[in-house]
Amino acid sequence: MVIGYPIIDFMLPTTKAPEGGCSVRWKRRWVQDYPDAPGQLVLNMTALLPARLSFYLKATLISKPDDFFAVADRYSDLTSWQTECNKTKRCRFDVIAGFDKEGIDMTIASRGEVGK
Repeated sequence: MVIGYPIIDFMLPTTKAPEGGCSVRWKRRWVQDYPDAPGQLVLNMTALLPARLSFYLKATLISKPDDFFAVADRYSDLTSWQTECNKTKRCRFDVIAGFDKEGIDMTIASRGEVGK
């Protein structure tokens, strides 16, 4: 289990993925930065994640958003995105994110070029 620091895995090129690949996993407890984090912070992080991914990674959501939202103790989601990569190509990536009173657990994994 990783606490606080991202683990970055680079995959070597293969026939199926000639550009290779990359996966980043980050797990962090709220207590390190926000001792009173449970509650509103968890809800805010869940609600703001798609907007932040879109803005900071210049990404477009390509998976269908959830049809509903309900307040809960734990939030998790799997979303698919695309963005520019290598300055001339569009690439896909998936985000698996989970938020609860303990902290955040997020994985971002490349899926290769759009159309391949």
